Amino acid sequence: MSLKDKLSSSSGAMILEVSPPKGVNIEEIIEELKPLLERLDAISIPENPRGRARMDPLAFGHIIQERTGKDVILHITCRDKNIIALQSELLGAYALGIKNFLLLTGDPPSVGDYPSAKAVYDVTSEGLISIANRMREGFDLSGRELGERLDLFIGAGFNPFSAEEKEMEKTKRKISLGVDFLVSQPIFSLEKFREFTSRLPSNIYIIGGIWILKSFRIANFLRNEVPGVFVPDDVMERMAKAEEQREEGIKIAREIAEELLREGKGVMLMTGNDFSLTRDFLEVLNEKY
Repeated sequence: MSLKDKLSSSSGAMILEVSPPKGVNIEEIIEELKPLLERLDAISIPENPRGRARMDPLAFGHIIQERTGKDVILHITCRDKNIIALQSELLGAYALGIKNFLLLTGDPPSVGDYPSAKAVYDVTSEGLISIANRMREGFDLSGRELGERLDLFIGAGFNPFSAEEKEMEKTKRKISLGVDFLVSQPIFSLEKFREFTSRLPSNIYIIGGIWILKSFRIANFLRNEVPGVFVPDDVMERMAKAEEQREEGIKIAREIAEELLREGKGVMLMTGNDFSLTRDFLEVLNEKY
């Protein structure tokens, strides 16, 4: 079943974010994924997250889709490519059988391993969404016919925890440009998440980001150092008081994920390629999911 079909069902979708390797060894990742595949509906492939060079996500995503049989969501960012290369990547990925795309502006090089690298940013995520939607109509950005309409499933990121109204305006603008699904920042407060998403059109598929806390220290770092991430007081208190903080973090993530799945939404696990943590989370997740 495709990701779109799964999100269209009432049972939600379980997605795992898997970063490409820093080198060329893919086999280790494939072996780690094998016992998890039965519980996964799709695999999300980020592009050089936090400005750190990794294997090309298109090459990695194609291999993962071929080897696992699972739909891939390919992240494409505007940081490293001009509008010519961005269109080429969409066309190449589509020709290789990848139809799901998460289109993002991308972290600036200054946050990563190559702070002196030049960023491109010919367009922002909104411009890239427009390009992809134009391809669905059968044209590239210059108006040249592509020979067929591309059946792209287009996604974008959003931050439901921003207190600024301009975040809602930005999210609705992305929807108006042709977005099919939205992926949130990590959720630690369902109340705030629901307040925001209740104001969005009902025909947009929502995927909630799930970051499993392994310690109070990590929770404190996310709360105070990572822009866009909201960790409420009750979660901080639970993590601080827990004798087994990793297990408490899994429990918190499970409670949120099961609510999202019960509502027919998607869940995107962000575990930083910690496959043992992913396995332990999936083991405690309600079996019907």
